[in-house]
Amino acid sequence: MTRGATQILHVGLESPAWRVGGLNRYLDELRRAQDGLGELTDVVWIDSNDDDAATAIRPGRNWVFRWRDFARVIRRSPAEILDVHFAPHAYWALRTGAFRRRPYIVHFQGPWALESRSGGERGFSIRVKRHVEGYVLRRAARVVTLSHAFQRIAIESYNVAPNRVEVIAPGVAANASGSRDDVRAALHIAATDTLIVAVRRLVPRMGLDRAIEIFAQIHREHEQLVIVGEGPERPSLEQLVRDHHLESCVRFVGQVDHDTLARWFRAADLSVVPSVAYEGFGLVVYESLAAGTPVMASDVDGLRDAAKGTSAVRLVDMSPHSWRVAIDEMVHHDEIRVEAHNFSTTKSWDAVARKHREIYDSVLDGTLAKLVVIVDHTAKLSGGELAMTRLVSAFDTRTWRAHFVLAERGPLCDELERREISYEVLALRESARGLAREQVTSTRGVTATLQLAVYACRLRRILRHRSPNVVHTNSMKAHLYGVMASFAAPWPVVAHVRDLWAPPYLKASVAQSLRLFVWWGPDYFVANSLTTASVLRTPATVIGSPVEEHFFRVSAPQDSAVVNLAVIGRLAPWKGQDLAIRALAELKSGPPCHLHIVGDALFGETKYATWLRELVDELQVSDRVSFHGHLDDIAEFLGTIDIAILSSRLPEPFGNVVVEAMAAGRTVVVPNRGGVTEFVSDRAPNFTGFFYEIDNVTSLVQVLQRVIVDFELRRWVGANARRAAAQFQADELAIAMENFYDELV
Repeated sequence: MTRGATQILHVGLESPAWRVGGLNRYLDELRRAQDGLGELTDVVWIDSNDDDAATAIRPGRNWVFRWRDFARVIRRSPAEILDVHFAPHAYWALRTGAFRRRPYIVHFQGPWALESRSGGERGFSIRVKRHVEGYVLRRAARVVTLSHAFQRIAIESYNVAPNRVEVIAPGVAANASGSRDDVRAALHIAATDTLIVAVRRLVPRMGLDRAIEIFAQIHREHEQLVIVGEGPERPSLEQLVRDHHLESCVRFVGQVDHDTLARWFRAADLSVVPSVAYEGFGLVVYESLAAGTPVMASDVDGLRDAAKGTSAVRLVDMSPHSWRVAIDEMVHHDEIRVEAHNFSTTKSWDAVARKHREIYDSVLDGTLAKLVVIVDHTAKLSGGELAMTRLVSAFDTRTWRAHFVLAERGPLCDELERREISYEVLALRESARGLAREQVTSTRGVTATLQLAVYACRLRRILRHRSPNVVHTNSMKAHLYGVMASFAAPWPVVAHVRDLWAPPYLKASVAQSLRLFVWWGPDYFVANSLTTASVLRTPATVIGSPVEEHFFRVSAPQDSAVVNLAVIGRLAPWKGQDLAIRALAELKSGPPCHLHIVGDALFGETKYATWLRELVDELQVSDRVSFHGHLDDIAEFLGTIDIAILSSRLPEPFGNVVVEAMAAGRTVVVPNRGGVTEFVSDRAPNFTGFFYEIDNVTSLVQVLQRVIVDFELRRWVGANARRAAAQFQADELAIAMENFYDELV
């Protein structure tokens, strides 16, 4: 429900009229935009100059009086909702009931306790600050962060429920400081000088000491570094400049007003943000871009979010070489300045205000997205992990939010960050995490089970803090410790089964153990295919693995002199890449063919990967086989091939890569057993692919011999396959999963 004008009281920091700072400017611009939307806003600032009745806080008072003053203003305010921009300012008001049961949200602009610790504080004061922050954050209806880095801190360090954390990047106002030449002249910057500007608070975590050291090593004649800002580190930074004899090319201009700051950005050739820790976003990045000035920033925290979507922001490590390369590539290029300005125009404060209005409405209406916690033992980009990631990416986040708990750090973390899905890592020992399926009933398996039990206790504490509506386990090991962690818990457990729990895929003893687990284990099961569900011997909801829209946009194949074949998947003996290599070697007639093998050895199967290359040499087909390793963009690769082969020696539970190839309009050649038989058909009118006898090179050769010579047949079958794959579109399967969750809770 969309409401009319909402009465909002912002509990701020220092007024921008009294003290310049990024967070103060943020609140000032947000309030202006909200007023423009017709909201009824008021702000309680710390301000020595404003006589507004709501602005009752004066600077220089200790925390006891400051807390009392904030509580008094909050209690008297008629606001329907309170928006707190610095958690400690609301602590006493919350403790004493000044909120009067009104909902509030918190803008988590930075971890007060953690920032203080990075500045050298220790002991009791850190514990007090952490308690104060945590008390306010955990009771908020919503916590708003500017970046996904601070979203993780709010969740992991302060135990805020993931479905209560909203990430909203800031906006930026247009820079109206005048022409660049005029601004440089007014600031006494020579036309021939290269001006690098760093706008930072002068505290250790901003990395200015390292920036000065690097500049001392790489600067050239006519390059200037100007540091704008104030803080306790200024004396030591000025001494560092003197130690390096940089007085002629490094200058401190102190704290400046907003208009002067805009002029410095406009005059600069490049701005630098060298933060080393706890950078919530870096509002100065957008402010620099609004002036048409590109940015070189550290590859940390919220700066990664600020850099998304534009080449005018370069993330670098803190090394002289990286800085020199970035400076040379980014300054004096008009096209980069144009890109910077154009990108900034897409970041309006009006859009930020509208997102806040949606949050206020949902809080006042009492609606909150439900939370599913996905538990997985691996962070590798294997089929099950990619399938689940794609599925939850398509969720309607107003109704369901997903949060991952992973047992290791790996490429999946980067993929989740790219898709803006929250996650955390609760590390599990490699001896348990790396246990092979066939070792489950061995002595090592018993030891690993004990380790999993200990891990389950740690996971239970995490889950209790996250307050999930559903826990969804996504791998065999995750099924085991996820169920242990959820014993007698209020949330239901869903096990997503992606493997065939039966020989020959599993040893009989392992399969029997898993079925015993089913007797007392998860509350509900999801299987990726009817084939998988049939061996569970318990009811399961079948939801296939999703295919994303960009696979359907791959161009149709074109006839060519060389027929390109591909096997896509992790390198493992049961995946049978050697079967495809042998089949290629036996193709004696027809057009020339080239086999592309895509994938890496993920789970300790490097010997097999090495043997495959030896087999290629042995069969003398090295000129017709290419190994590509892991590829990030499989859809783009599928656009370069004609035929996708599933070479698995054992029945595949589903076959993600087969569905992807079908969605791309490619011809698929697959075994005649397993989950693929549910959506691949070799009979008209729904002819969508070709079957061969599983684990049979001769049969595979016979099918390939027929397919490679007939382009028109491949084109027709590929078009049919694309239509058939539509049943696995991510949006449709996401709705099915959300409906399934809704039935559980």
